[in-house]
Amino acid sequence: MKAIAKVTIVIILLPLIFAACDNSVHLSADWTEQTIVYGLLNQDDSISYIKVTKAFLGEGNSVVMATVRDSSQYGVGDISVVLEKWLNNTRVKTFTFTETEIDDKEDGIFYNPYQTVYAAVTQGELNSTFNSDTLYTYKLIIKNVSDATITSELNLISSDFSVRKPIKPNDGRLPSISFVDNTISSAPVQWDTAAFAYLYNLDAEFAFWEINKAGDTSERSVMWNDLKSITNVANELGVITTNIKSTSFYNMLFDKVLYADASKEDKIVKRRPGQLTLIFNMAAEDYYDYMNLSSSTGGFNQDVPTYSNIENGLGLFSARMKYRYPCQISEVTKNALYSNADYDALKFTNW
Repeated sequence: MKAIAKVTIVIILLPLIFAACDNSVHLSADWTEQTIVYGLLNQDDSISYIKVTKAFLGEGNSVVMATVRDSSQYGVGDISVVLEKWLNNTRVKTFTFTETEIDDKEDGIFYNPYQTVYAAVTQGELNSTFNSDTLYTYKLIIKNVSDATITSELNLISSDFSVRKPIKPNDGRLPSISFVDNTISSAPVQWDTAAFAYLYNLDAEFAFWEINKAGDTSERSVMWNDLKSITNVANELGVITTNIKSTSFYNMLFDKVLYADASKEDKIVKRRPGQLTLIFNMAAEDYYDYMNLSSSTGGFNQDVPTYSNIENGLGLFSARMKYRYPCQISEVTKNALYSNADYDALKFTNW
C-alpha cells in the first residue's frame, strides 16, 4: 500500500514572558524503533539485494552519529528478511535473505565504504506477469527486534517488451539507425509498453575502434545518457514513439569520443564506428513517485513530503528492468562521419 508521510518544519519563538519557566530543551524524545527499507527487484538479477536500516536518535551531533555504523545498522541476527513469490493466490516460493557485507558505498554523510545489505540468490526465479491468468506478486516481509512486521508487495515489470523502431530485419542483421547530417532530422524510436512499467529512460552505448600511432588497435565504448525520459501516465499497454535529434548524436561524439587529455588524443590516428545499443531503463510507478517527491523542495515553513510504500516502516520497495537493443548506424551516418570536414577532428575513417 502506498503512503505519504509528511514532515513539518516549524519555527517556535519563545516569548520572554516564559523566561521564568524551565529553560531546558529536550530534543531527544523516547526512541521508537523505525525500520527503513530500500529495494529494487529486477528479474534479470542473479542476486537480489535489500537494504534495511533503522532510524537513530541520540544526544550529540547527528552528523557525527551518522558516521557510526551501529547508529543505523541492525546487529547480526536482529532482523529476518524474506521474499515470498505468489502466483495468483498461491505462494509458490520463499527466498530467505542473508546478511552480506559490501565495500563499495560511495562517500557521504553516512558510514562507508563498508555496509551491510541483505542478499538472496534469485537467478531465473523472478517471473513477471504476462496476463491476468498468471499474476505474479512478490511480498517482502521483515521482522525486527521489536517483533514488528514490516511488509510491502509489488508486481515485476513484464519482460514481454519489444522494440518496433528501428526495425529489425528478417535476415539476421542488426537494425539500422540513421542520423541524417542536418539540423532538422531525427531518428524515430518506438516500442510496445510493458506491464507495470511507468517510467522509461532511454540511454545508448556507442562502440568504436581506435588505432594509435604505434599501430595498436583497441575497442572503446562511450555512454550516451538521458536521450529521453518518458512517463506512461495512463499506465496502460500501448505504443510509445519518440524521436532523437540527429544533431544530438554528433554533439555526443565530440563530447564523449575525443579524449579530454590533448596528448592522449594526439596519439590516435583513426577510428572506425561500431554498433549503437539502445538501452531502455524501466521503473515501476512506486519508484517514479519516490524519486519525484524526493527531489521536491519546500519552503522553510512548508510541508516536506516523503514517499513510502512500506507498511509499519519507511522506504521504497519497487521494480526496475533494463532492455538492450543493439543497432548499427546507417551508411548515411557513416558517410557523414567520413566525408564531412566538420567531423574531421573525430578521425572516423572507413578502414
